[in-house]
Amino acid sequence: MSDPYGWQHLRNMREDPNRFFRALHGEQGDVARFPLGTHTCWSFAHPQAVHQILVGDWRLFHKTTRFRQIHARALGSGLLLVDGDEWVRQRQQLQPIFGPGTPIPDSLPAHAGWKARLTRWAQQGQVDLDRELREGWLEQLLWPLAGIDPAPWITPLRQIMHTLRQTLLNQLFQVLLPPRWWPFWGTRQERQAVRAFRHITLEIWTQAAPGSLYHQLREPTGHGPQNAQRGLDQARMLLFNGYETMACGLTWSFWHLARHPKWQAQILAGTAPSPAPTSRASPAHPSPIVSACWHETLRLYPPAYLLSREATAAVEVAGHRLSPGDQVFLFLPLLHRDPRWYQSADAFHPERFLPSANNCVAPAPFLPFGLGPRHCAGKSWADTLAGRMLHTAVAQCELTLPPDTPDPTPCWGLSLAPRPPVPIRVAPRRAQ
Repeated sequence: MSDPYGWQHLRNMREDPNRFFRALHGEQGDVARFPLGTHTCWSFAHPQAVHQILVGDWRLFHKTTRFRQIHARALGSGLLLVDGDEWVRQRQQLQPIFGPGTPIPDSLPAHAGWKARLTRWAQQGQVDLDRELREGWLEQLLWPLAGIDPAPWITPLRQIMHTLRQTLLNQLFQVLLPPRWWPFWGTRQERQAVRAFRHITLEIWTQAAPGSLYHQLREPTGHGPQNAQRGLDQARMLLFNGYETMACGLTWSFWHLARHPKWQAQILAGTAPSPAPTSRASPAHPSPIVSACWHETLRLYPPAYLLSREATAAVEVAGHRLSPGDQVFLFLPLLHRDPRWYQSADAFHPERFLPSANNCVAPAPFLPFGLGPRHCAGKSWADTLAGRMLHTAVAQCELTLPPDTPDPTPCWGLSLAPRPPVPIRVAPRRAQ
């Protein structure tokens, strides 16, 4: 049956994007073209094309109109949702706060809270990783963002953001999207969640302590935006996106460490086995082995697994002519698990990312935080905070899986999360 508008593509992409993109590229090769509604869509699976879209010709590819529309109700008009000169201006304002080498505000209460949470895990003996890390990461994120005790907001925020991520996912695949001004978009619960999220973030924003990131954004004489509303939009963007993607990445990381106890031992010993013949060095990190485990997890399970762009002008990519308005998709699991670039591409081998390792087969793609000028502004923060949490957990606890525990099933939602529950056993680590 003819399907000129690609509605079956839309259904397949929603149900299982991994199967959809793999089948698409299995039929068409590194460049796949397909219809989606009134749009011509392209998917690229070769690193050179990806580099051109995200680095070489990045100014010709903006965030898609639909992506901006569905996120704007909750997040406003922060860095994630703008393009062109406005994006350049906002990025310049944020870069001094997030740039490499910029220290994260110290927070002894955050570290103490994480150690206390680990102690509770050990006392319970077994926990659900998905639930515990969503709460634990939200607590670790809010301390440097606001510099105040986040306890009153943890539970309501976790519940609100659960509704928000489902709302945004539903709208992403909705055939007809109501305009932003339409008062009856979504369900009543979804509209209430957006209002509650905006209210709570305003409370946190106004109470942020001096020295915190939110306070820096609020200060007119600092590096922050010149008007309060734009600064508040940045605050909402940082909280929602920093929470959703990192909670998923940390859950996968803890599960991998529990499944591969030898890497817990290597973290404790501060050494690692000899690099694999095909490997990739990672950026410098206070603990290279922790960093390698973290980045290998992001290679296998990138939380922001699908990047989308919209061509703003006619441009040729990989020998194909794209027209203004064409939609571009980059499916990261397909790139990250390509055996052309990674040996044993589906296996967990953190040694690929050790500083002493040889590079992968060039040009091995690795872009869990994006690539080029529009890569994630908070990448250095994310790497540092995740490294601290993982290292502290391994030093304090022994992580194992319950017997006969099946591997988690990826849940292809707004982010790539393991389908809960994700059980893990936690025991106090004996002194060596």
